[in-house]
Amino acid sequence: MFAWLIRLLMVQSRKRAPDPKLEKRFRLTLNMKKIRPGATEADAADWLMKMGLQPTGNPSIWKARESLVARVPKGAVMKSEKL
Repeated sequence: MFAWLIRLLMVQSRKRAPDPKLEKRFRLTLNMKKIRPGATEADAADWLMKMGLQPTGNPSIWKARESLVARVPKGAVMKSEKL
């Protein structure tokens, strides 16, 4: 009898994923040798792209959403700025 009310309350209380368009974006200057120690720079760049970061014209500068910045090793980040 009240199943529709319970279903409505469950739908409204569900947490939604944040909209990626509303997330802040950052420009990161990275030390590519510290991204993946022992790997080549091409392997490190491939790993960054798999993680979701976007390359720019300069191989050491990458763009990333705020949620992806935490995945990059802290020792590899030389500079970070909001876009």
